[in-house]
Amino acid sequence: MGLTMAIPLEIGHLSFSSKTAAKEHFRAIRIRWEDKCGKPLDGQDLKDVMAVVELHPKFASLPSNNIRSIVVDRSGHGNNACFQVMTTNHETIDFSPDKVIDGDNPFADLLGVCRIAVVVDIHEFKNEEVVHLNVGETYICPITNKETSSLDMTVGHVGIKFREIVRMWLQRQQCDDVTQLIQRSNGQKYLKQEFAESFRAFHKEHAKFQLQSSEGQGVDERGDRHWSKD
Repeated sequence: MGLTMAIPLEIGHLSFSSKTAAKEHFRAIRIRWEDKCGKPLDGQDLKDVMAVVELHPKFASLPSNNIRSIVVDRSGHGNNACFQVMTTNHETIDFSPDKVIDGDNPFADLLGVCRIAVVVDIHEFKNEEVVHLNVGETYICPITNKETSSLDMTVGHVGIKFREIVRMWLQRQQCDDVTQLIQRSNGQKYLKQEFAESFRAFHKEHAKFQLQSSEGQGVDERGDRHWSKD
């Protein structure tokens, strides 16, 4: 029998050499927080787990500003430690990163297609803004309060997050979920050119960009803090 080749995997800002590597990464995070009695995750661990939450089908209809915190605690369906989202409505929702790592995730696919549709607009904004910065100088990113080089600047959304814009566009298409859009695309996973052009126009209408450090990207996507150029 031939050897099975590992398939690289990307989850948000994270890149893994294989699904196994991804599962080990999140398992290590869970183990680190198991004995902290439901204390909210923070730092890089929170940023990494939020990348999973952004793509997890359980939270496809949950706005990011409805997430109060993420913890590791005992599951309500057993005694095993698991990740849990604590919502502003005082709900506790168990979830496993494996669902994103292993499963077919239509909403994650749609996010990827929509990001490709607006990549030119994002690059144009960055090129226009970076030209006003002095190469080699450092700037303070108000999201992280850390110094960052102009070469490390990336583009984020201010106010309405990208995921919310995608949901708003789905509603404009009169689709309650991604499955309905797939059905209207004759099973082609919404890759039709008219859908890409429609989303790009909708995104231009509703999106507001800002320059920020690449480290602050995950924080900004949670909707905690925002900053704009003067």
